[in-house]
Amino acid sequence: VFSFKLRGAYNMMAGLSREQLDRGVICSSAGNHAQGVALAAQRLNCHAVIVMPVTTPEIK
Repeated sequence: VFSFKLRGAYNMMAGLSREQLDRGVICSSAGNHAQGVALAAQRLNCHAVIVMPVTTPEIK
């Protein structure tokens, strides 16, 4: 359904200090959570590493 979990990722990351955000974030997800973390990181000017299984559908 092309939905992703932005609220949880953004709320958690928005509560981090600038020093913590400057260190970056990492997550492991097969799709929706990864998209939420990636968007939150972009909006908060934070480096993100997203680890996804090789079996994740390309549409994700």
